[in-house]
This record gives sequence, C-alpha cells and structure tokens, in this order.
Amino acid sequence: MNYRSCSLATLLSSLTIAGVFQVSAATPTSKPAARKPAAPTSVVQAGGFLEAGPATVSAEKVNLRARPDVDSEPVGRLSRNDSVRVIEEIRNPKPGPGEPARWAKIALPESAHVWVFGDFLDKAASTVKVPRLNLRSGPGENHAVIGTLDKGAAVKKVEAKGDWWRIEAPASAVAYVAANLLQTKPVSDVVAVRSDNGLTPGTPPVPP
Repeated sequence: MNYRSCSLATLLSSLTIAGVFQVSAATPTSKPAARKPAAPTSVVQAGGFLEAGPATVSAEKVNLRARPDVDSEPVGRLSRNDSVRVIEEIRNPKPGPGEPARWAKIALPESAHVWVFGDFLDKAASTVKVPRLNLRSGPGENHAVIGTLDKGAAVKKVEAKGDWWRIEAPASAVAYVAANLLQTKPVSDVVAVRSDNGLTPGTPPVPP
C-alpha cells in the first residue's frame, strides 16, 4: 500500500515537472493601447460636407434653381470651371428618385438675370422706395423670388421690359445647385469680386 502511494506520488511529481500538469498564478492581461481619435478632416467633395466659400463647377451645363428642388424654376446655367461662392449646404434627408441629397445655396452670379417691378423704385435715384422689394428671375410676378432688397438700396439698371427693370445681381440674390456638381477652390485661386461697395479681395466670384 505504501509502495503504491509512493509510486503514485512519484508519478504525479514527475508529470508536474515534465509540464503535463502545471498550476500557475493568473497573470494580468495587458490592456491594448487606447487608439487616438482621428483628427477631424474637412471633407468638401461629393458625399462629404460642402463648406461655405469659393468653389468651381465640375460639370457641363449645370442648372441654377430658385429653390433646392429639381422641379423649381431654373434661374440660370453654369458651365464647367465657372466660379461660385457657396453660402451654405442644405441636406435633403429623403431625396426622391433622381433628386440630389445635398444642395448648395450660392450667391447669384452677375451673369444671371434679376428683375424688379419698376413702380417700386425711385427711378430718378435708382433706389428702392418700398419697405421690401422682391428680386425675381424674370419680368413678372409669375417668376420665382430669388432675393429681396430693403428700402433705400441702390440698383443698377441693365434694361427695361414694360414695367419691369432688369438690374445687376445684388449680393442678396441667391440660387441653388446640386452640391455634388461643385468642387472646393484653393485659397490661392480666390479672386476679388463685386460687392455692394466695389471689389472685395479674398471673396470668390459671385455665382448664380
């Protein structure tokens, strides 16, 4: 009996030494190094966020619209590489088939037509004489409103059509274009553009 106990003890001891049976204290698991949060990036291309500022048109024959809606009235057209100034991006959370999910609100370019009702102007002084004057995309109330002018604002007449005046596009006139058709413009490409007080350096060309 003692022989068997001794043999069993000897066998277990041998197995433990050989590494078959090992009992060891639990060692603490080292925690993986925490990841540093990625630095925020300014994404301004398609699928990202279009920041306010200068941009260029990246497609041919791009329609400008009175509202961020494919069914709204076209108020002008842009060509590839035309310069625009983005005011803000507008998101459409539930775009329909063929509708952009992102629109850019831009300043109306000088090439676009802006019309006002002549009777609401002091024609001698070429200023607005009513509290607020609608800017329209065509000579008539059936055309879309694309901005407003306050009383006393100066206008520059381009032509007249009946009771309506076509004027140079003021800074308050805006339009909308699909944001994915615009690309950001390097700061070095920003040029001086017309404002109410003349040329303002560091501002992009006024878009449609």
